Amino acid sequence: MIRFFALALTFSTFVISSAHAQTAEQLMLLQANPELAQQLQNNLGAQGGGGISEGAGVPTSGEIKVLNADDAVADPSLLTQSRASNTLDDSVIQRYYSILARDVLPIYGAAEFGQSQDTQLLFFNTMGKDYRLAAGDVLRVTLRGLTESDASYKIGRDGNLILPALAPFSVAGLSIAKAETKLLDVLRYDDASATVYMSLDTARLITVQVSGAVKTPRTVAVPAYTPLSRVLAYAGGIKPTGSLRNIVLRDRDGNVNQVDFYDFLQSPEGANDPLVTDSSRVFVGNQGNTIAAIGFVARPGIYEMPEGTASLPVDSILELTGTRILPPGLELEALYFDESGLAQSRAVTRSSALQAGEVLSIRFLPTRLTDVIRVKGAVLEEYQIATVKALSVGEILRGGATLSEDASRDIALVIGEKDTSEVIDLDRALEDPKFTLSPGDVLHVFTPTDLREIARANVNSSDSNILIGFVEAESAELFLNGSRISFMPLSAEDAFKDVLRPFYRLTPRTSLDLAVLEDDNGSARAVSLR
Repeated sequence: MIRFFALALTFSTFVISSAHAQTAEQLMLLQANPELAQQLQNNLGAQGGGGISEGAGVPTSGEIKVLNADDAVADPSLLTQSRASNTLDDSVIQRYYSILARDVLPIYGAAEFGQSQDTQLLFFNTMGKDYRLAAGDVLRVTLRGLTESDASYKIGRDGNLILPALAPFSVAGLSIAKAETKLLDVLRYDDASATVYMSLDTARLITVQVSGAVKTPRTVAVPAYTPLSRVLAYAGGIKPTGSLRNIVLRDRDGNVNQVDFYDFLQSPEGANDPLVTDSSRVFVGNQGNTIAAIGFVARPGIYEMPEGTASLPVDSILELTGTRILPPGLELEALYFDESGLAQSRAVTRSSALQAGEVLSIRFLPTRLTDVIRVKGAVLEEYQIATVKALSVGEILRGGATLSEDASRDIALVIGEKDTSEVIDLDRALEDPKFTLSPGDVLHVFTPTDLREIARANVNSSDSNILIGFVEAESAELFLNGSRISFMPLSAEDAFKDVLRPFYRLTPRTSLDLAVLEDDNGSARAVSLR
């Protein structure tokens, strides 16, 4: 009896010592004081430490956790790889081209794989029926028939799926479609009307080793069936000296896939971006031959040439940069270092070829338009017409189609290149092709409101170029009771009443017996308006 008690006490102290590695002296103290051992065991049970069950003193393990995407959402630390340090490497390639092109150029495509990932963005693909199941996947299983249910179940570490009232059955390695068929065969033993529908609720996390010319070589945990491009982002992106055209993806079975991401970056159809599988290895090789483009191109930068290529035609370089428009007047040059290490340039054409290490420079020299006729004022939109010859007013105004609805056709102002001014009858100028404007002229079109405001303005206190233009032009002025009410164009073909009519309508209060005509010389004469 005494010996049995000693064995039980020894077992009890052993259980305690497994949680708190006691020394031999502590064990002897606990054996001599059973009450102290019981008190220590109760304290450990209250704290949940060691997983000791109540009363029995027998250790039990906690719930088994299988890492999947649910755990990743609950524990962001599992996705620390998405916030890899974005270190700025001192790239020899970039330094070389900065000396040659006198500009710091980006590595084409590098930013695409260096962007940080959102920790909540765990899935990149819709999982189809060909998705292969493994431990950690969570399935949504819908049963119809005599037994109906709709719930989610996690595949255990042994690869078995356990459903209520059914024996465990293995689904590891099966596609979702085959797992559906296997479960349906089991159910139809007892229920011929049974139907099964399975879908992936949460994908498992898989491990992928990333090495080579990436900023943070590491083994990362990503959701199953993640595209290779996103795995590279989890590793901090590709180094400036790393290749985007020579990336090797090897799966656990030894199958090798060599990926050229230039197809992925430039193909509108979404080219090869393979999905990684568990225990895959990704290796990013060193950058191959490069070429650069600067100036009048859509995407200035440094471009990696296809493997085994040492030269590219200018047309192929333009295609890489996404440049479609080459206006006349462009100057195409190739920048390079000569044998003495001095930067040189040579003229090239679209059919020429550039060697690795050279820079395609496209210069477009914009010039200020000096030979133009400008149209301002009451038009739909102010514009200018480039020309080296005189154009008729009808051509310039497109027969009046460019005039706004409230534009006055009775008078317009032309200010020449040397600030010479002329007032014209716009309606007649539109009809007569002899009314022309020369390069450098500016045609001002007005509304009736504009004309009244200009006529009432004080020349001595106004700095308006338009008012000065009216005063200096060979135009007539109409005064009523001593105040100017309008400017009028001169005409040797129209009668006085026809010239006057658009600018002043006679009223019963108008005196027809007396008016004064004054010429440029200051002489005046009295006339009767009758």
